[in-house]
Order: sequence, then structure tokens, then C-alpha cells
Amino acid sequence: MATLSSLLIIAVVLVENSVFAQRPPISCRGPDDELVDWFIIGKTPFTNLMTGRSFVYMDNNHIEFVLAETEIDDKLTPFARTLERVYENSEDPEFAYVMYNDAIPDTITPNDSAKFSKFKEVPESQTQFNHHRLFGHSKGVLAADPFSGFWLSHSVPKFPPRVVDGYSFTSNGIRYAQQMFCQSFTTMSLADIAAQFRWNFPQVYDSHLPEFMETLLPELRQVIDHVPNVTPPGISVIDLTTFGGMKVTNFAKSYIWNQSLYSALISKHLNTNLRVQTWQNGAGGRMISYCQPEYENFVENIVQISLGQDLDGNEFLYNSTQDHSKWAISVDSEDSESQSIGWVCIGDVNRMESQFKRGGGSTCVYHEEIWKAFSQLPFQIEHCA
Repeated sequence: MATLSSLLIIAVVLVENSVFAQRPPISCRGPDDELVDWFIIGKTPFTNLMTGRSFVYMDNNHIEFVLAETEIDDKLTPFARTLERVYENSEDPEFAYVMYNDAIPDTITPNDSAKFSKFKEVPESQTQFNHHRLFGHSKGVLAADPFSGFWLSHSVPKFPPRVVDGYSFTSNGIRYAQQMFCQSFTTMSLADIAAQFRWNFPQVYDSHLPEFMETLLPELRQVIDHVPNVTPPGISVIDLTTFGGMKVTNFAKSYIWNQSLYSALISKHLNTNLRVQTWQNGAGGRMISYCQPEYENFVENIVQISLGQDLDGNEFLYNSTQDHSKWAISVDSEDSESQSIGWVCIGDVNRMESQFKRGGGSTCVYHEEIWKAFSQLPFQIEHCA
């Protein structure tokens, strides 16, 4: 199979007369600024043993979590290198991007007309849903040129800054554990992802969609204009393939669906039990573990995370109340020690009753090595049995 780098180089040659040929390929980037098909980052929380600035990393070249050499607020992290292309190409006529977050950056104030000029009301034909009209609980960046691009989904509030404000990591992302999942796609696949966004209804706070790119990403205009898809029942599941060939399944739900993403959609569609790490702090109706026989598949809360042991055999532990990430793994049974492969899902939505009426989603991959890395993280489970 050709490497991601070779495929993108061939593409550049094929369109050598366009502006695109003068620009490095738009893709996820690794620690050394190399092209990668995908990467996953898990940031540690701030505790008495951890600064909140360290993170573990894996990508398609090394599918195992390793402690990164850089800190989370360094401008040489894989996600900073990936986002650098957005800040560099923000006015390019053959480049498009959207930044979205349910918690927008502090630099955007109520008096900032740039924020509100793009906020549109739901069309009159959809006013019956207005009492549920809440922006999706979603955070991320999508960027593309005519051939390729990336989708970086994450859990960090108020991040990243708008292009006009320049890149920096937000102090709001230090206290709690966070996750990032970057995937490289063809622009055709990113058009399908933009259609999924319309179900999620993300709050877009910065964007660039020139006329030529709009022909390639037609649904992205409605995403930017905050026009949701509210076609009943309010869910969409699609299969995608990353640029490098990894198959993933994306789940999207609208605010009109009013059910749990994990128990009512993902576990049913994949026909599997799940163990889920999400934010369950504060008001909003913390959901207990859902168990059999009341539910066809059990969905259990992860209570405590382990990052392994130190030289003295002490576990590096933190509680789920210190973790703002949202991910899940499939398990065959309560005793899953013999299991060798399964699903890993990374996304937007918390296991809180208040999130039933929020849009959002998750991307799942059935992968032996990724599942093995994630399956080692849960230390304490809110078991059904």
C-alpha cells in the first residue's frame, strides 16, 4: 500500500498548475511535522503529581501511547503543527476551514460583530424545533484544499483561537484531562463529514469558504450559517475511510433525537457493550451505568484512569471527575481480559441526561492496536455486576 506521503505527492503533481501545487499538503501532522494519517492525544489533568501540561500520543506509524517530549502549550505539538496550515492559508482561494466549539474563545465578546454576523436563526420551516435549538456539544476544526484535508475533533473548551488572534493553547485546557483525534481525509470524504456536522449543529466561530471550495464542500456553507439538519429521527451513521485507508464509522445526532448517544445509538448499532469515559460533573443528570437485562448491551462508566506505574510500582491515577475527554471502548463481557480486539470511539458527548437534547457525535474504529492501548487505561469501573 502506498504511504500517505507518496499519495499526497502524486496528487500535487497532478494539479501542478493550481495554487494548491505551491502549498504543502493539508493533512494531520506528527511530532516532527511529518504527514500522518491520524493521531490520538490524551492530555493529563493537573494534580499533585502532574502539571496538566504533559500528554501521551500515538499515530498510524506508532500505535501505542508514548509520553510526548513537548508540553501541551508548546507550538511544536502535533496539533499545533497541524493547525499551523489553517493560520498560514486562511485567505487562500483554494483552502477552506471551520473552527467550532460550544465554549467559544474569550477573545470573542458580545460586542464582537464578527461572532454574531454568521449566527443565523433556524429557517421558518423548522421553527417547531426552536424550543430545542441548542448548539451541539462539539469541538473541532475541519480544513481542506481541493484534494485533501483533516478533521481534528477535541474536547478543549475555548480552543483554538480564531485565525485573526493567532495560535496559542488556552489556559482553560490545562486543569482537566483532554483528548484530540485528528484524521486525514480526501476532500470528498470531508464533504460527507460536513453533512454529518449539520446533524451535530456545531457553533462555528471562525471560517473561510471561498467560492471554489464551496463547490467541493457544499454542505459546509450551511454549517457555517448554522442551519441544522432536523430531519426525523435526528441521527445519521456513515462509514468513512481515512486517506491512508483506516476504516471508521461516524455517529451524529441532532438535538431533536433526545436520547443517549452511547446506549441508544452506538452500542445498538455496533451490537456491543461499552465502557465510557466522559465528563459527568455538575448539574445535568449524571447517568449511572446501564445494565442488562434492562438494556440489550451494558454501558458502564469508567470511574478512574491509570497511566501506568512508576519505577516503584505506584499507579499514576486520576478520577473521571478530572477528565474532560469523551471516549469509549467495546468489551465482550465483564471479564474482558482475554479480549484482543474491539471498538474505540472518540467524540463529543457526555453521559449526562442534559446532553440528550444536544447535538454531537463520535467516531469509532475497530482496530486491534488502538483498542489494546485504550483498554489499558480504565482502572476502576462502575460495574453492572
